Amino acid sequence: MIRAILFDLDETLHDRRSTVEQALQEQHARLHEYLGHIPLETYLQRFLELDNVGRTPKPQVYGQMVEELAIPLSPTLLSEDYYRHTWRQPVLFPLVRDLLAHYRQQGHGLAIVTNGSTRSQQAKLANSGLDRLVDVILISEQEGVAKPTPTIFLRAARQLGARPEECLFVGDNPEADIWGARQVGMKTVWRKGHIPWPDHLPRVADHTICEPGELFGVDFSRW
Repeated sequence: MIRAILFDLDETLHDRRSTVEQALQEQHARLHEYLGHIPLETYLQRFLELDNVGRTPKPQVYGQMVEELAIPLSPTLLSEDYYRHTWRQPVLFPLVRDLLAHYRQQGHGLAIVTNGSTRSQQAKLANSGLDRLVDVILISEQEGVAKPTPTIFLRAARQLGARPEECLFVGDNPEADIWGARQVGMKTVWRKGHIPWPDHLPRVADHTICEPGELFGVDFSRW
C-alpha cells in the first residue's frame, strides 16, 4: 500500500524549460544594449544547448556564449543576473497544485527530492509555493548526497515515516529518479520528458506519464 509520494522537482512538477526560456527573453530585453546584436532565438537556443538541462554551471555557459556571440559583458555579471531574476516566477506544469492538494487530502505524506544547488532550488520552491504543499524537502547540495544514491531516497522515506516499499517516486530522469528509487524498493512513475530512456538501463518504471495531471487517473491503491 502506498503511504507516501515523493516527487522530483525540475521537469516533473516545475516546467524548468518554460521558466528558463521566459527568463532569458526578459534578460535579452533587459540587457538589450549589450545583447541586441544577437537574435533572440539564437540566444535562447545556444543557452539551452550549453545549459544541458541545468547540469552545466552558469558561469561556464555564459563564458562560452560571451566568446561565441561577442557579448561585451562578463560571464560573472550575466550569471548573477540570471540567478537574480530566473526563479522569481517559476512555471509549474498544469494541475500540479491541485494534484498535491488531492494527495494531501487523501492522507499521503508528500516529499520533494531534488538534485541541484540549495540557492536555486529553494528559490523555485518558495516562489512557486510548492514548499507549503509538501511535508519534506531534500535538496542534494544541502543534504550532501544526490540521486541516484540510495541514501537520499531512504532519508526522505524515513522523514515521511514510511518504509521504501510504501513509497511512490515520480520523476523525469530515468537514472537519477526511476532507477535510483527502484534500487531501494520504491514504486515509480516516469514523467517522460526531455530525457530519453537510455539503452543501457532496464525499463523498470511501474507507470509512464507525459504530464503530472495524468496521475489523477492512476489507481495505485493496490500497488
